[in-house]
Amino acid sequence: MLLPLVKELTSPKLVENKRLLFFLFFLALSAVVLTSWQSIAYLTGKNQRFQLLRQATMLELQRLESRAAERLAISAIALSIVAQSPTLSNYANQTSEQNEKVSALFDSLIKACPDVFQIRFLDKNGNEKIRFERNNGSIFQTDSENLQSKKNRRYFQHASKLAAGQMYVSPLELNMEYGEVELPWRPTIRLAMPVYPSQGNFEGVIVININAQVLLNFYKNSSQKVKLLSPDGHYILGEQSPNLWGFMFNKPAPFPIQEKAKWQSLLNHTQLDTVINDEHWAARRTHVNTVMPATLTYSNTQQVLWYAVVNEDNNTPTREPFAFIPIVVTICLLSVLSWVWTSSINQKRRTEQELARSEKMASLGGLVAGVAHELNTPLGSAVTIASTIQEKTNAINSSLATGSINKSTIVEFVQDMEHASKLLLSGLHRAAELIGQFKLIAVDQTGEQRRSFQLDIYLADLSATLAHQFKHRKVDLLLDFKSNAEMHTYPGALSQVVINLITNTLTHAFAEGDVGEVILYSREASTDHVCIGVIDNGVGISEENISKIFEPFFTTKLGQGGSGLGLHITFNIVTNILGGKISVTSNQAERRTEFIVTIPKHFSNSVTNDNN
Repeated sequence: MLLPLVKELTSPKLVENKRLLFFLFFLALSAVVLTSWQSIAYLTGKNQRFQLLRQATMLELQRLESRAAERLAISAIALSIVAQSPTLSNYANQTSEQNEKVSALFDSLIKACPDVFQIRFLDKNGNEKIRFERNNGSIFQTDSENLQSKKNRRYFQHASKLAAGQMYVSPLELNMEYGEVELPWRPTIRLAMPVYPSQGNFEGVIVININAQVLLNFYKNSSQKVKLLSPDGHYILGEQSPNLWGFMFNKPAPFPIQEKAKWQSLLNHTQLDTVINDEHWAARRTHVNTVMPATLTYSNTQQVLWYAVVNEDNNTPTREPFAFIPIVVTICLLSVLSWVWTSSINQKRRTEQELARSEKMASLGGLVAGVAHELNTPLGSAVTIASTIQEKTNAINSSLATGSINKSTIVEFVQDMEHASKLLLSGLHRAAELIGQFKLIAVDQTGEQRRSFQLDIYLADLSATLAHQFKHRKVDLLLDFKSNAEMHTYPGALSQVVINLITNTLTHAFAEGDVGEVILYSREASTDHVCIGVIDNGVGISEENISKIFEPFFTTKLGQGGSGLGLHITFNIVTNILGGKISVTSNQAERRTEFIVTIPKHFSNSVTNDNN
């Protein structure tokens, strides 16, 4: 009995089967290892894509707010100029000959400001004295019998208590006429200023109604599904009509009831960027001082105008079905290894390209918003001055027609025109200068061509486009350029590096309200290299974090303005594109942090290859 069994166990056929079994086991084990590797790579890529989605959402909310600020600034600056004009002061003093002049002034303002659909002067008792309206493209003055009393309206009661030069910004609400909500609905923001003639006594209030539907359309047409909330939690955009503007009809606010925890978080933070139950929830709170021109004074700077909310599901599956395991088992180990290795490299490259493209568009978007914000003041002043010139020219023509003109009137007219021309030319020259600077930087940012340029001049032009980031902060940007270097490299990549470093410093080095300074400098490092540095006296970087700051997605302020991508992309641009090096030192005790970028004056492919 034993002899046949021994013979069977030692037969060549069974030995061959054992070898086959071992080989199949080895293939199965290899497939499990490779599958695990691929799953980890997939989940890592999924996390990076989700981080990109979060960053894009916050950037979009900031962009939409900037567009709203651009539109509001035009109307606010025009109102400020008209409210303090001698023509309106004389009218408020009941000088009858000023009626036609103030009518022409109001007509000019409403024509120059396309978003204004109503401008009124209310006397000190709240009664409308003159009113111009825009309706269906036509501009007309309201008949005296249709003028109303507005003494009980909130905007009159607030504005009548303000000092000269102050402005009241109303909440975003639906327009009302004769005590009823106007149909169809017309979302409205009102700006109001008191009028104090030369005697110093309060004589009335000038009010403009701005068509806020233009602002709502920015959010409505966004690539993100944005919902807007009123300061008390009513929906004003993003829901069906019956669920909108509930506060105008004495309905309870739904959002604080439906999303109690999120509402409390929104009340306590200017912006939120968080994930709850695999769901991305982003929000941004818009105040008066974030969308109105900083050159004007407001009585209610901290008043909330609206909340912008984006709620997105992370629809990408957290796990892929392992349907390819049988295929991996049946193919050779080398083919599986090649496929995994190739897909990992391609995915890494795609992710890096998406990160670089997203960061470039983010900085370019900030550049556009900043230049537009700077252009508002000179262009708004130019519009108002041109309207005044037209008004005075019409007055001279009327005097010529009636033969009542005299020498003193002509002299006064010439003096006024000289003064107005100087102001107009000054504003337009400033606008042309800003556009020229922006055009140079924007072309470099969107292109990838090498060219020759003078480093110090280029950095000075670039810093002018960054001024808006410091306007609402107590942080100064100081310039110290002493390189005198002639460069031949990629200016677009260089501007990306400088913008990222300045933005990172403002985000991380200084809290809201902190006083400090940021120094941007350039020096000659050697005959062939220059160094560009950014120094700040902020809170500094801890020793445990300083070695991690160039890693992707490392940030100490996730959800508070930091994405963890800026410095990682900056490092890649400096080393891989500009062929240079970047370093950082920080001393928290001395409150000094310095980023130093050293790059060659003349780009060479051999330098980047050595760095790679």
